[in-house]
Amino acid sequence: MLNRSDADRATRRAVLGSRLGLALAALTAALPACQNFPNNLLEANLPGTIKDETLNNPTNAGLLVTSIQTDLHCAFADYTVVSGLVGDEITWAENNSFDYDRRTFNASTGDRNYAITPCGTSIGINGLGVYTPLSTARWSPDNAHKLLSGFTDAQVAGGQRPAYLATTTIYSAYATLLLGEAMCGASVDLGPRLSRRALWELAEQKFTAGLAEAQAANTTPVVNLALVGRARTRLNLATNLSQYGGPVASKAADAVTDASAVPDGYLWNATYATTDTRSSNKVWWWNNDQIRISIDQPYWNLTFQGVADKRVQLIYTGRNGMDGNTALVQQTKYPLRDSPLPLARWAEAQLINAEVQGGQTAVGIINVLHTRAQLPAFASSDAAEIRNQVITERKRELFLESHHLNDKIRLGLPFVPAAGTSYKLTGGGTYGSATCFPYPDEERFNNPNGS
Repeated sequence: MLNRSDADRATRRAVLGSRLGLALAALTAALPACQNFPNNLLEANLPGTIKDETLNNPTNAGLLVTSIQTDLHCAFADYTVVSGLVGDEITWAENNSFDYDRRTFNASTGDRNYAITPCGTSIGINGLGVYTPLSTARWSPDNAHKLLSGFTDAQVAGGQRPAYLATTTIYSAYATLLLGEAMCGASVDLGPRLSRRALWELAEQKFTAGLAEAQAANTTPVVNLALVGRARTRLNLATNLSQYGGPVASKAADAVTDASAVPDGYLWNATYATTDTRSSNKVWWWNNDQIRISIDQPYWNLTFQGVADKRVQLIYTGRNGMDGNTALVQQTKYPLRDSPLPLARWAEAQLINAEVQGGQTAVGIINVLHTRAQLPAFASSDAAEIRNQVITERKRELFLESHHLNDKIRLGLPFVPAAGTSYKLTGGGTYGSATCFPYPDEERFNNPNGS
């Protein structure tokens, strides 16, 4: 189920029906927390399988949009955990090896869970997918946009059709952006393999289209969601790495233009519920409930000039995880099963500005963030020191928000332990050098245009 076509219409109906049912179950918990739309979505009794004519009914438009949000929110939570394992925010704490943590995943042997696992699986090491969840989260808003495009404004309750169109476009853009950060290459709609740069170029196009739709709909939160997402995408496009396709010099300035337009205090959350595993905040689920992951040592006891950094507050339990060997350190950023994960926020936009502009502009941004975190001021006129502090600020301010793995790759930060180091006693083997997920064999063999 990596990419859907008209040939699997029956499967698509069942999947959409399941998602819409979950959306209805989570509606009370999720939408008030978002505060992005009025709470006037129509209630409906949804069967397990939704017929095409039901999906084409404009009275279900609100629930359709909620369903695409739950797809991305689930995929985003899974990817936040997976990228944390690969990127050294999190370590595995169960009685087996886990190729995410060991960085030994590949397309044809070993752990292919990243390719085939759907979102929301709760059992064992097979519970965290990457390619299938993000591909679903990319396809479902595109499909919803097509359906919404067939309705009129008058047919959709509350005059919300323009805002819904913008939201579906931008959610598709976010999934495409994350596919580029996670995968070494990916396909879209049974198309050819796309490079990371091509995925980000596609994401940028989607963010631009969604921004125009959001401006036309006069929905400011969605406008800012597009701006933060496009700034993140453009920062990737400006990165000087061959595996990213090399830098597109103009994109750095474009990222600053977008980020500078985001107002202070802006926040768009990915929301969760207590309904089931799929709707849960997966960081909390795996770390605080299942104790199968632990916060990795680079995040322990962080301070600045001797003052504890409250942005990374941890619980040092004095116990071990499920493997009986890994020290169990738990996060407090997300204290509940339904705690939201920030998808886009002002501080992220500010740190994009700090990274691109550097100098005293960066110092000023750092100190605004320090003041809010009750940390001492940072002072420097050395360009390298300022840049290193910006990297540190991203590590701490955006802790467990999906950014650090991509930061490590694009900024050339070391992976610890290094490749070739013996893996922990409960797993065996050695750490590998994989940092992005290979184009899956399942896609190559089942996609007639894959290669």
